[in-house]
Amino acid sequence: MILLHTKQENNYTTNGLGALDAYIINPIVRWVLNGEYTLSFKYPLHVFLGQEIKAEMQIEVLLDEYADVFRIKEIKKSMGYLEVYAEHKSYDLIDNFIEDINIVNKTGLEAMIHIGNNLVGDHPFVFDSNITTVASARMVRLGGLQAVIDDSIDNSFISRWGGEIDRNYNNFKMAKSVGLDRGVKIEYAKDLIGYSAKQNVNTVITKIMPIGFDGLLLPEKYVDSPLIDPNRPKIKKIVYGDVKAAIGEYADDEDAIPLEDAYTALRQLAAEEFSVNNIDKPTMSYEVDFALLANTEEYKNLEVLQEVQGGDLVEVNHVKDNFTAKARVIEFARNVLTEKYEKVKLGQIEPSMTAKFEESVNRKIQESERESHKLIDTVREIAINAGNNQDAFEYQIKSDNPYGLAPGTYRFNKPIDENPTTVTWEAAGYSYKANSKKSDGTWDWRTIETPDGYIADTMFAGKINTSLIELSSETTLDDELGQIHPDIENIELTPGPPGESTYDVDIISTNGNVFKNGVISTILQAVVYQGGTDITDQIDANRFRWTRKSTDTAGDDAWNEINFSGKKSVTVTTDDVRKRATFFCAISAEGGNNKWQ
Repeated sequence: MILLHTKQENNYTTNGLGALDAYIINPIVRWVLNGEYTLSFKYPLHVFLGQEIKAEMQIEVLLDEYADVFRIKEIKKSMGYLEVYAEHKSYDLIDNFIEDINIVNKTGLEAMIHIGNNLVGDHPFVFDSNITTVASARMVRLGGLQAVIDDSIDNSFISRWGGEIDRNYNNFKMAKSVGLDRGVKIEYAKDLIGYSAKQNVNTVITKIMPIGFDGLLLPEKYVDSPLIDPNRPKIKKIVYGDVKAAIGEYADDEDAIPLEDAYTALRQLAAEEFSVNNIDKPTMSYEVDFALLANTEEYKNLEVLQEVQGGDLVEVNHVKDNFTAKARVIEFARNVLTEKYEKVKLGQIEPSMTAKFEESVNRKIQESERESHKLIDTVREIAINAGNNQDAFEYQIKSDNPYGLAPGTYRFNKPIDENPTTVTWEAAGYSYKANSKKSDGTWDWRTIETPDGYIADTMFAGKINTSLIELSSETTLDDELGQIHPDIENIELTPGPPGESTYDVDIISTNGNVFKNGVISTILQAVVYQGGTDITDQIDANRFRWTRKSTDTAGDDAWNEINFSGKKSVTVTTDDVRKRATFFCAISAEGGNNKWQ
């Protein structure tokens, strides 16, 4: 049954405006793995519902084993007929929008929920995933669908977590893999009209160097395919980052296993690349055109493909060439009135998608680390040069001094009587640093080294390893440069102890973070998540703590006094930003002074 629904329909519990089956002509659903998913058909203009079909209305397809819904995008009228083109309902997400979100160390499911919860426009979609990979992504001003499936940008879901699109009605899922192995088998016959195959040997790998966590290698280094040509092996390294050996600093890690067990796991994973993923065999693609095959003897052999669905595995037996390969349904065109496929395209399984994705992630991490270290080296060189090119003026200050300073050792960049701009003060095992003064003329100690740790507004670091880190959610507004200034370039986080709830605070700027021509007008909204769930409405407004940091310290003090507490959002105008300002929001823990930041 093929039903017409209004553009507002979201439940699909009725037959809508009526069925189109009696008059609809050639309704073809086209599906491509991680690509096109559309419906097209012709319909007489002067029959039942012919005058009712309009753009934006929805078409529901209901078959015994298949059902889905499409939104009409284009209608052409020609010679008394409508030519209708519709796209799967999930394409509605193209028109939605993400302003600015930061997904930190989340699984695929947590990331998808976070994306779905942070779209600007209301929507009926349920975001889902079964991908367990943990990754991070900052998404700024992206379309809703673009944020998930656009592999041309580095920070989309598919670029960071991988996966395949599994969409149905209002369900939008990024799955590890779609399709099943239904036991379908066919034979490949050469020179058969309507049935073609292409072979590609460029992807063949016959010798693997498996690499575990932290560069763990096998004693023998390599695992060979049974099909290896000793005179011309094709060698590739594959990283299996989940295989961690309980050695050295990782000896007591919960996810680490004995060294010999780790070696066994690496050998098994590498062997499965050959036995399961077939990376030691040429890749094949097959295209079956049932219209051309209809009058051939071999049609019955291939008609079994009518049982498959998108992503399914099919075993192809090359009788004359004496080998068997498994391929997936990567594309099809199906007539949903006759419930028959018109064309099916099968593709060889690509070499270990998991290994390819992990290698891609590792490459991006290495590139990020290299860029981070370049930044650190630059900052370090600037700091060293600044120190080399300035005199240091050291004073031993006692309690009875005319400068109003606490006792201790002071080092200034200028003599104390010539208005120095930077100072280091050491006393009782503590070291304090400042490069500005408060409105009352006293030094603003922002960087402090204590016996228990280090306190600073800005840190430059290549990598930080920690069991617990508190992050301050912040938004920086710049009225001149028109760009966002990150304070930390690269950071590695290790989750805290199991069982603890995790909280994230996002600041959303309703008009973005970039303003030009000195005109600023926006509302900063704090959004609090626990385990990916928005709990902002459950938190009393008096627990929200807003602060501003800029070069105008007197203005900061005044702004902070007015906006410090009692607000889940604050309005920011040009008067609040002189050149550049950073806004912070921390949430006080219930019943105490601790904060989620």
